[in-house]
Amino acid sequence: MERTSARIGRGVTAFAALAAATLLVGCASPLTDDDPGEGVPRSEPETLSESYVCGWHRFPASAIEQPRRIADLEPDERAAITGATDDLGEPLELGDLASWIVISANDENIALIRPNSERPPGYPDSVPELAPMPDYEEQSLFRSTKTEGWMYGSNGRCRLTFDLGDLQVPDVVLDPERSPDPDSTELPLLVLDSSCGGDTDMPDRIEVVSVEESDTEVGLLLGTSPLPEGAYACPGFSPTPYTLQLDAPLGDRVVVDLSRVQRLELTDATAAAVEP
Repeated sequence: MERTSARIGRGVTAFAALAAATLLVGCASPLTDDDPGEGVPRSEPETLSESYVCGWHRFPASAIEQPRRIADLEPDERAAITGATDDLGEPLELGDLASWIVISANDENIALIRPNSERPPGYPDSVPELAPMPDYEEQSLFRSTKTEGWMYGSNGRCRLTFDLGDLQVPDVVLDPERSPDPDSTELPLLVLDSSCGGDTDMPDRIEVVSVEESDTEVGLLLGTSPLPEGAYACPGFSPTPYTLQLDAPLGDRVVVDLSRVQRLELTDATAAAVEP
């Protein structure tokens, strides 16, 4: 991997307003332009091609590449899913059962995910392009010790990313207030760690895992070191302006977020679209 440097930029935008729409977990003392920080890409994590993360769930990549469906489960596991209820006794509505992928199942817990790129309820329509959309939804179930039946636990939207091991996967977008200059080697970004207190010690906790430059693309993979007390989704704070130093001027190359399993291309002055 090539050496890269990064320094904080100026200006924080409406991207902060979209923190509430994320389900990712994640979380560096502030630097100034007079005191640029320097990040050295670490070697590619061993887990990068072996496991994925979506929301709270970490699971083998094979769960997506060779998906196990509800119909593939044992009869008692299928019955646990179809008979699960909420805390009021209402049945769990999963819609098309064939659309769900079983990422884990045991005697106590079952976790399901499925592709879903529709705009989540409450996701702002006024500035929809400023944050990457969730591309999956998740549903977990657990065996209740009170009812002796199965109940559903967490559910929501998540982004399917590569597992960075001891690092969290932040949201990364191009900074709308500092549009990239094709003739510059500086790439202005916004980095958002959505865990509670995720803006603590930023940008020091931002790590450049890798930067891959070619004639047509700039692929970037950033992580954030977790906070000591753990990570819980907690919206309401601003993303961190961050400038990545490239080896060559950006030119007309596209910028790609390499953390996402599905290709995520960051577009000029906003952030972008997931391609199948």
